[in-house]
Amino acid sequence: MERMAQYLDDLDDFVYAIALAWERIRAVGNLTLYIALMAIVQALGIYAAIESPQFTVATGSLLVVGLMYRGVVHNGPEIRTPS
Repeated sequence: MERMAQYLDDLDDFVYAIALAWERIRAVGNLTLYIALMAIVQALGIYAAIESPQFTVATGSLLVVGLMYRGVVHNGPEIRTPS
């Protein structure tokens, strides 16, 4: 019976070691995907600026206006009406 408990303990340690390693692999994979995606977005932005500057300025202006609107609507002071 003692051997069985030892085998189960070893199996438990093995499974948790794999789970810890998998978490590190997943974190590195997510970071790699994020870096690749940001590099692609920047390369497309540079390509768009070279190919069509007017389109790039218009798109950038719309993005800035959208961010400003979101900042005002979601982060503005809370206005309470008297009851």
